[in-house]
Amino acid sequence: MMPVDKLGWSHDRIYDHFGDGKSVYETVVELLMEKIRPVDLPALEIVCLGSRIYSISNRRLLAFKTFQLVLRRLKSEDSEVLVPVMLKRPTGDFFRRVGIALSTDTLGRSVGVSGPSGMSFRS
Repeated sequence: MMPVDKLGWSHDRIYDHFGDGKSVYETVVELLMEKIRPVDLPALEIVCLGSRIYSISNRRLLAFKTFQLVLRRLKSEDSEVLVPVMLKRPTGDFFRRVGIALSTDTLGRSVGVSGPSGMSFRS
């Protein structure tokens, strides 16, 4: 388990729906309503590059970071969300196998989010 604050984005832009069509924000609501817990979701795949830790699972990372933001506004500024992680070796084979390229231009500090409406914002 790792604090979600320690994780950066591996992409500079992501889509706000999962591959099955479910909205990331629907997952946030389920977390807030305690229908699911962070440990009920698949572990975030992470890679360490230099001193930074990047999540390869950017949509789940968006759900967890949004969940933590809401908790901090509603409950306590000290609220910390711990998420399950799985460390991956940042080898060329791994990146080719999952079709991932590190595309962040902010060292993982922010990400652009777009949805089916075509609207987008930066987090």
